[in-house]
Amino acid sequence: MSGVAAQSAKPTVRRSINAFTTTWASQIGITVAFLALWLVFVAFAPGTFLSDRIYLSFAQTTPYFALMALPLTMVIIAGDIDLSFPSIMALGMVGIRVRLAGAPAASRLGILAALAIGCLAGLFNGVVITFIGIPSLVVTIGTQFLFRGLALVLVARQELCRSSRRQRLPRTT
Repeated sequence: MSGVAAQSAKPTVRRSINAFTTTWASQIGITVAFLALWLVFVAFAPGTFLSDRIYLSFAQTTPYFALMALPLTMVIIAGDIDLSFPSIMALGMVGIRVRLAGAPAASRLGILAALAIGCLAGLFNGVVITFIGIPSLVVTIGTQFLFRGLALVLVARQELCRSSRRQRLPRTT
């Protein structure tokens, strides 16, 4: 490459680096802060943070949180908020429990029941917010109590049914 071509290439590279850092400045800052924090943890607990077991544990537990974070991210991007998701999760778990109480081999049906419960609860929230026009914060606070109460009632009913099937031991006095 000639000297003139090399000199004209330097400003182009410099401009592309400046454009990259300007475009991705917040992501670069977050990454640098994460790496600095990780280095602090490694410095104070190298046996833990240099071990592969902690990263395997992260890899095993993170997908469960991501499954809930992805739809909630869409809600936040849309400019709304959903505070009822923990109660919807609890109600879905009750759906799995109720379904598995009859036949333990029906785990696929239990998962489908939980997904159906979550979809119906989300549909209910969406219909109330969209067609009635109540703000999402108010609706999801209200349905949080509704869904949690329903989950508690269903769990209490399951426990009551299970305890009535137990055999009573004779008293020894």
